[in-house]
Amino acid sequence: MRKTYMILVFSLVLSTFASAQYQNEFGQDIVKVMSVIDTRVDGTSQVRHYVMDPVTDMPVPLRDAGAVITGVDQVTLQQLVLTRSWHWKWPVIVVFNQTKLAKTFRGKYKIVPKKYITLRRGNNNTPKMKNGTKVKKDKTQDQFSSWWNFRRQFENDNDNTIVMTDGDWFFKNPDGTWEDPDPSNPSVSRTVSRTMIIASATFQLSGNRWIGTYNIVEADIFWHTRLFTLAKLVYQRLAAVAFEFAYGYQGTVWSTDMLSNNPHFITNNDFTNKNSDYWQNINYPRDDFFYRDSLGIGMSPVFLSTPMMLPFEMEVLDIGGYQVPTVDELGNVDMGYTPILFLTNLIALDGKKKMNVKIFRIDETVNPPKDRKIVYLNGNTMRYPEPPPSGWTQKIYTSVFLNNVRLGRESDLAKLENAVWKYGAPKTINGVDFAKVIKIKVKLTGLLGEKGKKKTIARIFYLVDTPQPWE
Repeated sequence: MRKTYMILVFSLVLSTFASAQYQNEFGQDIVKVMSVIDTRVDGTSQVRHYVMDPVTDMPVPLRDAGAVITGVDQVTLQQLVLTRSWHWKWPVIVVFNQTKLAKTFRGKYKIVPKKYITLRRGNNNTPKMKNGTKVKKDKTQDQFSSWWNFRRQFENDNDNTIVMTDGDWFFKNPDGTWEDPDPSNPSVSRTVSRTMIIASATFQLSGNRWIGTYNIVEADIFWHTRLFTLAKLVYQRLAAVAFEFAYGYQGTVWSTDMLSNNPHFITNNDFTNKNSDYWQNINYPRDDFFYRDSLGIGMSPVFLSTPMMLPFEMEVLDIGGYQVPTVDELGNVDMGYTPILFLTNLIALDGKKKMNVKIFRIDETVNPPKDRKIVYLNGNTMRYPEPPPSGWTQKIYTSVFLNNVRLGRESDLAKLENAVWKYGAPKTINGVDFAKVIKIKVKLTGLLGEKGKKKTIARIFYLVDTPQPWE
């Protein structure tokens, strides 16, 4: 099997509210959220999500994201974990400046935005990204009152920064040890990249509703110097993915996608050739999903009236190493590495306005082939509407432009895995050998807009479950 490259997985979920709110210069209430994504050399990633407490300006854990208490100590998520997307407010040019050390490596990554990002965008609404020339000073630990203030020096500074430091301190504990030592060589860090995304939503009262839209306002990328000891194409791909995730894109299980943890079909030519499946069938359509319009304002008639879905027909979906979110007894949710299964313009809201996903195994041992049920799943978009903060009576209705669809329960993941290994057969797809493959049909039903009718889109895929080194 072709070697998989390490990638950066960026996964977002919805925010919760703290007990008090930030306010902008117009006195409008603002909610700030943050995601931190670590990527390791073995291809695994960890994603942490926080709400920024407006009193202390410190990150607090994400809470109550669709969690249901089912017993004294048992908390579960809904079957489908549906999350809305965060976007930059276009039109915008997102400039990444750098620290002094990062600038010395600039020759290794400066071509990436120009060659693989800005010129490869799917439409003109997609933000343009480029490397700036400003050098950001990275202050030393003794210039701060605490280790955490030192670590947060690039947050909320209205600047997007590529950060590299002498000693790689952003990958270390306060005592100088590695936060994530490589098991095969504890003297080096297994984590080579960290991305921090900050988004905010401003809410305004409209009638009896508070209306808001989430926008990305800052993205910082932290690179370990070990990254640039890797092969050129590997670190260039990782840099390209880092910029793509800064768009608001998220990790997937699609094998033709560079954002996948198992990108079986991404070759050198796929990465460099703008006519490859990666660009034409995955990345350009994803640009259209995220930046077709300004977050729902003035959508094209086609987008409003046509159910859409990624990935494309007959894509290989690899659930190898898939980890569903975990939730503790307080409702704190850890997304960990939970990539999306599908991206769709069909949405779910609250109450009975659920999304339904039916997954069938296509049994080709009979004539004609028969669809056999594996799992039927449903769920609402997490925290829609948002519950009112302390002292408020109105609920909060934030924009739901599209939904990212993830599995929420181990039991349903096990059904998919068992179907692959019980009914699958060896198969070579586009030159890649898989031990077990089944063909599945997916029927996804949701709403076209808040007041839209229910629509269904059906698509056929290959499903595999390749063993992962960390399993």
